[in-house]
Amino acid sequence: MIYKSIYLALNEAAELIARKLARVQRTRYPDEASALDDARRELLRALFDGAVYSRGVLWSGPPTEGDLAEPEPVKWYQVEPGWWSHELYIPYVYRHERTALDFHLLKGPTDKEAPELEPIEHAIEGAYLLDKIILYWNANSFVVQDFHGDYEYLKIQVSCADLQLHFGVEVAELHATDLPSPTDVALLVKPEPSKRGRRPADVRDSVYEWLNSQPEGSCLCNRPYTETAHCFCTEVLKPKDEVRLIKCVDTIRKQVVRWCKEHNSHKR
Repeated sequence: MIYKSIYLALNEAAELIARKLARVQRTRYPDEASALDDARRELLRALFDGAVYSRGVLWSGPPTEGDLAEPEPVKWYQVEPGWWSHELYIPYVYRHERTALDFHLLKGPTDKEAPELEPIEHAIEGAYLLDKIILYWNANSFVVQDFHGDYEYLKIQVSCADLQLHFGVEVAELHATDLPSPTDVALLVKPEPSKRGRRPADVRDSVYEWLNSQPEGSCLCNRPYTETAHCFCTEVLKPKDEVRLIKCVDTIRKQVVRWCKEHNSHKR
């Protein structure tokens, strides 16, 4: 007998619902991608009603120096239905003010004044602003809005049994989306074989180099760590599929936390 998980990653569940919508409503949804937005909204409705159980790993802040070399313990907590309130559901755009450095860069050699500086906006793929949270579908996580401190749910999963009951998804379909065994994200950073014991350092060096190269005033550590990790993965590593992207964000996030800790920066 092979054990089949009773949980499915949040975004995998939405994609599974989209697959069924495309199959049973072919006129409205010619393919799975066209049904994904509606599938996500339907899943949110079920989560908010408490019809579908969800759980996640509650982020408890940056690790201490002694914890950096140790595996992080995984503690699952139920995500209360109220977090999924979604009367507001719009794409999330991160904004930050331009700095004096931007002023000098945009100012020409003969200009007395630089052009008016508009806030910098950066759209995060798969990220949505809800009533209480910023939801990152691709990373299976969310951050609580306007919370002064670290309050995030990571690795969010939903109940397979509830998906079967309320969305009519067959067991075989659920197991067809099971994630493959984990692989070392360091292989994404450097495809060539690396020496034993050097992979974590390779990942750290790549992340640190990228973080150090960002423009002054980017306020990277004032943004959700997951968001910064997602930006690195999509801009630098460019994983080929969602599974690798999820693993990448999960791994790179730890390096972002460590970099911010070393720079004595804290999120607002």
